[in-house]
Amino acid sequence: MSWLKNVILDVAVAVVVIIFVVTGHEWSRWVILIYTPLMLLMKIGAVWGAGAVKPITGQKKKTNNAPSWFFHILYAGTVALFVYSQWWLMAGAWLVIWIASVAYMLRARPARSDA
Repeated sequence: MSWLKNVILDVAVAVVVIIFVVTGHEWSRWVILIYTPLMLLMKIGAVWGAGAVKPITGQKKKTNNAPSWFFHILYAGTVALFVYSQWWLMAGAWLVIWIASVAYMLRARPARSDA
């Protein structure tokens, strides 16, 4: 459960999305409008740039990554909330974020050696 501290921002944004869908507060709309394009650019950049940057130190990276099921639930819930609120542009953007995350996870996964 040490991965929970690594997903605080993701959970906070999901809470902001819930607040927007339930209450329609203007501040939450602005948080979403600012955060979503940045997240979209980061995810697409991670997919296109995967493998382009090699670790400099050669040391193994310590992993405290959240399990993939957590992000599937989080992104699916976010897309569903935007669909429910009929904010189609954000639903599409978060669907692309979700797909890019899956592509990055598949690309970053070490290759299996069938011996």
